[in-house]
Amino acid sequence: MYLHMDQSLLISIEANYMRQKDDIAELLNQIRWNEEHIKFKIEVGFIPEGLVKPVVVSFNNIDFGDKNTEAFMLKTEEREPTWVPFARVTDIYKNGLLLWHANLDE
Repeated sequence: MYLHMDQSLLISIEANYMRQKDDIAELLNQIRWNEEHIKFKIEVGFIPEGLVKPVVVSFNNIDFGDKNTEAFMLKTEEREPTWVPFARVTDIYKNGLLLWHANLDE
C-alpha cells in the first residue's frame, strides 16, 4: 500500500534527491554501456510522483532515449510509458543485493 504525502514533504525529498542526480545518472550510464550487466539481474528503485514508497523495476524496462541527461523512460506492461527523473531514483540492486542507495539525510 502506498501512502500519499503532502506537497511540502515531496518538495523537501525532491531537493535532497537533486543533490545526487549526477551520481545516479553516471551509475546508470555505466550499467547501461557495460555489456557485463546482462549477466546480472539489475533493478532500479524510484519513487513515483505523489507516492512515498519506492517502486522497483527491471533495468531492462528502462529506455534512456537520445541524449537525455535528466530522466529515463520506463516501459512496462503494467504502466503506460513514463518519464522518470533521475532525481527520483532511490536504489539500484544487482541480483537482489543493494548496490547503490540515495542518502536522503543530507
